[in-house]
Amino acid sequence: MIQTWALVVDAYRELSSRKLFWLSLLVSLVVVLVFAAIGLNAKGVTILWFQIESELINSSSVEPIRFYKGMFSQFGVGLWLAWGATILALVSTGGMIPDMIAGGSIELTLSKPISRVRLFLTKYICGLLFTAMQVTVFASACFLVFGLRGGVWIPGVFWAIPFVVLFFSYLFSICVLLGMITRSAMPSILLTILVWFCVFIINTGDNLVLMSRVGNDINRERVISRIERQEKTAAEAFARDNPGQDPTPEDLEKANPFIADNRKRLAELDKANQTLRRVERMIVIAKTLLPKTQETLEAMKRKMGDLAPPAPTEEADSGEVAIFGGPMSRQNQAEVQRRVEQAMANRTTLWVVGTSLAFEAVMVGLAAWLFRRRDF
Repeated sequence: MIQTWALVVDAYRELSSRKLFWLSLLVSLVVVLVFAAIGLNAKGVTILWFQIESELINSSSVEPIRFYKGMFSQFGVGLWLAWGATILALVSTGGMIPDMIAGGSIELTLSKPISRVRLFLTKYICGLLFTAMQVTVFASACFLVFGLRGGVWIPGVFWAIPFVVLFFSYLFSICVLLGMITRSAMPSILLTILVWFCVFIINTGDNLVLMSRVGNDINRERVISRIERQEKTAAEAFARDNPGQDPTPEDLEKANPFIADNRKRLAELDKANQTLRRVERMIVIAKTLLPKTQETLEAMKRKMGDLAPPAPTEEADSGEVAIFGGPMSRQNQAEVQRRVEQAMANRTTLWVVGTSLAFEAVMVGLAAWLFRRRDF
């Protein structure tokens, strides 16, 4: 235990000696100060002592706490923690393993009375502790901003600490394995960012396919409802002209030619639905084998509570939903968004975190095996 603690202290000293360690902390505090500098009053938005008058965004139309929650969700989590802080953390910690196995350094490290696997895992955990420190500072500062500027203390912001560390750990495990293979920090960091970008592309494709499938389902429901109304009207007209007879589908189409067009449209939607569901299943299978970066952050937002502004509820026309662009009523947008969010929520936190941790365990296990077997 004493040897492990000595390694932890040594890793902390190594990280704290790097300028990026303090730069990341400084930037996190700057981001929070920007949040604190932006205020809301009856006239509009304030930035320090500057007033920006707005009839749409002011304390009368938006509660201050909702305003700060929205900024934290969109910029604090969606931009800074998900991208900026993660990239800085990768650059700061990506060289830990390559530097450790470099010539002249590894001999001294291996001379310590500790097993190779324990040594490797200690270094790995120290890299995660670096990120935990960064997120703890950011979450604590945001907690103070919510309380002092928004008037409400929200302990839920501290859910950012475990979830963001999990999010980073997926990428760090890839970086560590690549560092063991390449023995160089820069290639391992760049390749990790490339893998991260590929995961982002798959997530984007998943969202597009899911939105398309949901829009297709809504269109099918409306076409089916339209056909039922038209068939009912046509059947009533047929009954008046032919008492005692049951109409056939052809009789109904003769009474109302639009029924045939809608049935054709329904067949097209059914075919598209089968294709979309097949593609969706393939993407979900691929995502099961990969780390769920975006879903982990979404699970964090759900744990924190409602951070997004309320969805529009105004009534609008009931036209078909546009799948890839085109006009879409606000009611249709809200319905598609609601169903997409429900579908994403059905992907449980256990599935998101469990399969991602399984991926991480494989990456770390392979890296530890290479470290144990390699003759330095």
